[in-house]
Amino acid sequence: LIQTTIPFGLADFGYRDFSLDGVSLCEDQDLDLFYKMFVESRIHSVKLGEKCNIMMYSPTGLGKSHTMFRCSKQLGIVYRSLRDILGGGEEDS
Repeated sequence: LIQTTIPFGLADFGYRDFSLDGVSLCEDQDLDLFYKMFVESRIHSVKLGEKCNIMMYSPTGLGKSHTMFRCSKQLGIVYRSLRDILGGGEEDS
């Protein structure tokens, strides 16, 4: 668990504590494994009203958008999360 204080807005707004549950440093990590390690465990909490943010950070052109969205044949992080939160759809093949 990495915990840090990140400025929240400008000047008089103060600071807000954020914690990171995990960091994936492997470029070759399978999307299914990434989802199970970092996202799937948060779905129940989100359904109970907690907040969750999945952030992708890397240089331009390394596949952040592809990882988050993918295509209709292979769902990315965003679509898998929405499917699991809203409870609809079938497992993608």
